[in-house]
Amino acid sequence: MLGLTMVFLASPRKSPAQTFYQENATAISIFHKLNDMFPKRYLTQRCMAWAQYWVEYWYADQADHQAHEAQIDTLFKTLDETPYLHKHIDMTDSAGVRRAKYILSFPSDIRGQQDYLTLTANHTGVWFYYQATNRFADLKADPIPGQAAVEELEQLFDSYASRKRVRKEAVSFHGSYKRVVHIQGSPDDPTTFSTGFKYVVPHCTKADYQRFHDLFHKYLKKEALYVASNDVYWEFEEAGIRIRQADGRPLYMGAALIGDELHLVRTEGSHNGNGVLPRAWALDDPVWDGSYISRKLQKD
Repeated sequence: MLGLTMVFLASPRKSPAQTFYQENATAISIFHKLNDMFPKRYLTQRCMAWAQYWVEYWYADQADHQAHEAQIDTLFKTLDETPYLHKHIDMTDSAGVRRAKYILSFPSDIRGQQDYLTLTANHTGVWFYYQATNRFADLKADPIPGQAAVEELEQLFDSYASRKRVRKEAVSFHGSYKRVVHIQGSPDDPTTFSTGFKYVVPHCTKADYQRFHDLFHKYLKKEALYVASNDVYWEFEEAGIRIRQADGRPLYMGAALIGDELHLVRTEGSHNGNGVLPRAWALDDPVWDGSYISRKLQKD
């Protein structure tokens, strides 16, 4: 009896569900501070196995640089005070031109966690990138998630798409776009496409857009799906999601608020799981090659 009791006491407890990754609190705090300083200069991409955050900003002039210099220095000091696994610092100051670049990785109690952060600032602009990844997660796996998430997405989408005076347009996206929110499959594969409809819902507000943004992010780390949010040509924001349906086809949904019009998109990809949702899908004549950056700077 004693032997059985000892065996029972030595038996391991049931392990908790795997947390695939965990964002470093300092890194996320810096991302939000930069996003507050430089609105509509960001991109986030998140799924079950990893998350990525960008902020890029080019100073308009010397006065713009000087106005933000103290705040940027504070962010570097915050990184100096943050525990790290590895750190590389590149500092130069010559001819009145100061440049600072930090590259760090952070400790974590999550098994398989890997972090990478880089923050660069000089007289021309600021560049931030942070990635949290779980190296034990199977990045190639593309399982069909629980369909409760799909049902909730469809209900919210239909509640707006069925309103009066909504404009509807058929759309077809393929894998050759240069800038995409998400792509599954090779750009040269003819099965890498998505077809469906765009909707323009009048008389909407930021709160309407936020409902989609929040729902897209609700099932992260709970279901196998992909979510991205970003600025579009420094003018408005968009959010998009990819989630597989029961038949294996990927469902793409997106939301963007332009003025008081809520733009929505719903498309489906191939039965083999391939598909694509391009960036700036809400625009009639979007630019896919990134040249909008130089044109935007010249315009400003």
